[in-house]
Amino acid sequence: MQKTLVITGQGNLKVTPDLVIISFPVECRHGSYAKAIDKLNVAVTQLRTAIESSGLDPMELKTTDFRVQTETRWNKQSEKHEFDSFKARHDLKIELPMDAKLINNVIARLSCLGQNLDFRINFGVKDKESCLESLIQGAVSNAIKKAKIIAAASGITLKDILNINYSFKNIYFQSETSLEYQNDFVAEAQYSMPEISPSDIELNEPITITWSIES
Repeated sequence: MQKTLVITGQGNLKVTPDLVIISFPVECRHGSYAKAIDKLNVAVTQLRTAIESSGLDPMELKTTDFRVQTETRWNKQSEKHEFDSFKARHDLKIELPMDAKLINNVIARLSCLGQNLDFRINFGVKDKESCLESLIQGAVSNAIKKAKIIAAASGITLKDILNINYSFKNIYFQSETSLEYQNDFVAEAQYSMPEISPSDIELNEPITITWSIES
């Protein structure tokens, strides 16, 4: 039976955010499905116009989710849930460079919409591919280092690599720091993004390598 050594290496990386991600959950309600969609489309068009007026390309505002749900209300007399309205929701986001002046200009434009609008600001990293490559390289190097230490300590010889198990997973390329703007505050044009330093993005990725060994 072939003898093997199985080692899991861990790639770890800290990245300073260089990207601002503004997310908009736009919601509209109406008893008519068509009118709920129409109201939602008007609200999204107004949002795109506000983005464009701040000097940005409105097509950079991307859809992340879209759905329509029915809402009910409790009827005490019939003791049943009855139809109340259609709730149409369109989630969008735009990614911007880490530029406080630009972000404050966008917020000021949003405050002029005159509608209930909540949004959240998160901080991410633009070059995700480079980060992923560094994670993989770090995980492989870590696995090899561990294997050599174990081999030297136990008197075995590493031979061929028989298998590399790398199961890609979704990596959350965002800082834990976030800002939430609710409609009560957005209505005040003087509100802007505070001078903050978002926390570093901490990433990790495992890779398991199997070696054949000789005693």
